[in-house]
Amino acid sequence: MAKLDSFDLARTGKCPPLVEKYIIEGGRFDTDVNECDAIQDFYSSANCTVSDSNDETDNKACCAIVFSYYSSQCSRERRSSDINMLISAAVLVLCSLTKSIINRWKIRWITEVGGCILVGGLFGMSRHMLGAQDIVFDDSLFLYILLPPICFNAALSINKPALKKFITPIICYALFGTIFNALLTGAFVYGIMLFFDYQYISILDSFVFGAIISSIDPVVTLSILQTIGVNEEELLYVVIFGESLLNDGVAIVLFKTIIKYYDVSNSISINSSAVLQPILQFTYIYLGSFMIGLITSFLCLLFFRVAYRENVTPMVEVGTFFFWSLIPYYISEILDLSGIVAIVAAGFVMDVFVIGEIRAGSNSVDPLDWSHVVSSQQELSTNGQLSQEANHHVRFVTEVIASMAELAMFAYIGLMFGQTISTHWFLRLDAIVSTIFARAIMILIISFFINLYSCRRDEENVSSKKQLIDKKVQLVMFMSGLRGAVSLALVEAVPVYDKVTMKGSLHKEELRDMTAGMINFSIFVFGACLCGFLEKLGFVEQKSRQHSDLTETLL
Repeated sequence: MAKLDSFDLARTGKCPPLVEKYIIEGGRFDTDVNECDAIQDFYSSANCTVSDSNDETDNKACCAIVFSYYSSQCSRERRSSDINMLISAAVLVLCSLTKSIINRWKIRWITEVGGCILVGGLFGMSRHMLGAQDIVFDDSLFLYILLPPICFNAALSINKPALKKFITPIICYALFGTIFNALLTGAFVYGIMLFFDYQYISILDSFVFGAIISSIDPVVTLSILQTIGVNEEELLYVVIFGESLLNDGVAIVLFKTIIKYYDVSNSISINSSAVLQPILQFTYIYLGSFMIGLITSFLCLLFFRVAYRENVTPMVEVGTFFFWSLIPYYISEILDLSGIVAIVAAGFVMDVFVIGEIRAGSNSVDPLDWSHVVSSQQELSTNGQLSQEANHHVRFVTEVIASMAELAMFAYIGLMFGQTISTHWFLRLDAIVSTIFARAIMILIISFFINLYSCRRDEENVSSKKQLIDKKVQLVMFMSGLRGAVSLALVEAVPVYDKVTMKGSLHKEELRDMTAGMINFSIFVFGACLCGFLEKLGFVEQKSRQHSDLTETLL
């Protein structure tokens, strides 16, 4: 849509000085907000909506010009929105087709997610070349609509006994490894700029980027592991999946902790307060989010235990279960905590105690009998609280919702990448090199301490010198550090510098470019290499992967 030239409007001589000043100096037409909303704001601020018989003729003429422009252009925008929705639906269909082709022909040089990004990128590039209005990234759509069902489905999908068995290395990589990796990446980014005398972004921006890019995308990683056919109970599968699942919450909490320095002095000063305050802030956000997830999940357990009625249909049970899963996420976000940590914690508890095992009988209880609520042993039974039919379908429904969200997410990423051209190649190269080296060092150091701990705990391993995380696993874990939607959503959440408050980042555009470069590199380069490494290192099962028990039941 053509932009309204506010200076030409002012030069018509039909606008009074007060309105001219608003248009040229105080108007919102030169901002990133929707132009039609900006025109409505101007129309109201200029008192164009007030009917005043004493109003000057030139003021009425000025308002008439604005109203005429709004009537002609914004009606086109509404029609453009319909076209955009049609294009979005077509992109999603093509993404589904692309994923099917990659699986059917067993293409290993590109991942399913990479195929979706390519499809979206081609559409975005075509729109940009044809002069269509660029799609603006909506971080709220990512963080509040698409991300919650994906994280919840991942929490339901992971093998709980295997997770409990390998919980120590998972916590080490996801918690300590993520924090160490973020700080090391920021130091590398800033150090490389100093070495080449190319100090473009500040040291605070460098550490913000480290927190942004430390997030490992569980969707990309899980799709590769499942496509290749890695055993879901194997250490490699559980540790990689567990790290990527828990890592996102840690990265988001770390990001929220670091960006608070934008509100203080826009710089980092090293002292006791600067070290202690982030630690306390991180602990508060993480533990607070975790507790919200636990409390909400047990309330969900009580809800299905007490409020269940035999006349409730399985469809209502499944829908209610899914809505319960979203509650901890939004509560945490309202309290400025981490929704991902909360929904993952809730997913673990709801999977074990609400879904439980598929049973042969019904789980109905007498709604007037409250004795079952008193017994904690019976309350925490892993038999589940859903009916048999709802229990058969709840995982399938959550997986379908998460799958649709994944398609939309990566197609959306492709649409945006296709309409932008990078101009900061040094920063992109700096980001890629720093991220690669930081993850390699993190994997080596954390693996060393995990193996040292496991050997000291088990004397048999000492005598046989057997390592829990051997070199092959370490290599695959290094390659599995794939970045995705969470990193992109975080970089869009970076506050832009405000000249009035003097808070925010002066280099958000550069941070966005660095993040996009690393996402593309990890998905298209590391993603393709990871498939080959898994096959050559012998992590792929020789027999063809069978349908899951759930799919067989549904069929």
